[in-house]
Amino acid sequence: MDITLYWFYKTYLTRNYCEPETKANQKLKNNIVNKKTTSSDELYRAPKSQVLEDSRKAKEKQAIKKIRSGWIAAIAYGTLTLVLLINTESQATLETLFDYSGLFEVLFIYLLAFGIYLKSRVSATLMLVFFIASKLFAIAVSGKYTGIGIIIIFSYFYFHAMVATYQYQSMKSRLEIDSR
Repeated sequence: MDITLYWFYKTYLTRNYCEPETKANQKLKNNIVNKKTTSSDELYRAPKSQVLEDSRKAKEKQAIKKIRSGWIAAIAYGTLTLVLLINTESQATLETLFDYSGLFEVLFIYLLAFGIYLKSRVSATLMLVFFIASKLFAIAVSGKYTGIGIIIIFSYFYFHAMVATYQYQSMKSRLEIDSR
């Protein structure tokens, strides 16, 4: 029987017109030469597509790039808010000098930016909702529609960061399920 297996190996598995070299073929060759038995699962497993892996990596890179843009925009917005807060506090009177609500807002923005950096869906969603709500409140209180362009730009980055965090977490959970 060993001579028959060796003949089969030499005649069919080593010729150039056979299938290209795959892990399954390599395992079969090694098992025949080493006289080991293989399970049918190993021999007849469907090959994995490299194209699918490449598209997953491309989608993941794109999501990470959008998330990065989102947390950078949040840091920029927090810094802009801090600069405006310092500017208004330097011109404030003694009664309004001890108003810490602006500092809490800046701290909240920076915490949400850190959450977006950690790819948190909750932080990205809260950042978008907080930004839009605070701008709508400011427009309602002042009655002026100033800064609409900045509102649209920041909303764009926050929205894409939010969608990207949901996509990233979805891809991450699917890959963990696939790898089991």
